[in-house]
Amino acid sequence: MTKAKSNFMSKWLGVLVVIGVLSIAASVAWKRNFTATNSFSPQQQQQSIYNISKAHNVLEKKYLTDVQLLQEAADAPQVIAGAPRIAFLFIVRGAIPHEPLWKRFFHEHEERYALYVHAAPGYVYPRGSIFEGREVPSKSCARYSRSIIDALRRLISYAMLDTRYNNVWFVNVCESSIPIRGFSFVYNYLKSSKVSFVESFFPVARYHSWNTSPEFRPSELRKGELWMALRREHAQIVEAEEHVRVKIEFLAS
Repeated sequence: MTKAKSNFMSKWLGVLVVIGVLSIAASVAWKRNFTATNSFSPQQQQQSIYNISKAHNVLEKKYLTDVQLLQEAADAPQVIAGAPRIAFLFIVRGAIPHEPLWKRFFHEHEERYALYVHAAPGYVYPRGSIFEGREVPSKSCARYSRSIIDALRRLISYAMLDTRYNNVWFVNVCESSIPIRGFSFVYNYLKSSKVSFVESFFPVARYHSWNTSPEFRPSELRKGELWMALRREHAQIVEAEEHVRVKIEFLAS
């Protein structure tokens, strides 16, 4: 996490400019080393490989609880058949004002990306939108709350469990995000990177009064932009994190 922080601002600004969405995050979710081998290289052969079924769409599956969804994502294989893709995860309220820019950004790269959108519950994108049919089952999401973290983990889970695509990178963006480089630049930049990109720092004094119980202690509170780019193995660490997940399960029972 420290390595990711030191490289974050200098490298990531070359990929996306993002305005807005701030969040809190528990440091316990990032205790493992965030340096690993290239996700686009062959993985361990003993790991199982999904048989891609074009008829299967995980977005149509409804999970009883987020705990069940996270557990399935945590158990998903590291290796999936198919061309490597970047999963773009949009946390938005509804219409995306910069859709024309994103449409141009994704044009002619359909085999190298996948889209997932966490919009307001019940919001459906109109016919012809590039986000049509990309909506994941969502819940209400308020700014400056843990519900944003829940939404991000929900997006990662559905992208990780989508057997139609070989999603090896997970890039989170919001409705204010815009691409400032071409798709090929972004794809090749992430493909050659051996680290994930996450910002996390100890917040200034005014945030120390936040009530973080029972999920984690105030001393474990970290603040940062929610937008990030995670390699598949690191995204799976986020989904497998149990300290917060067990508390969520307890509160829901």
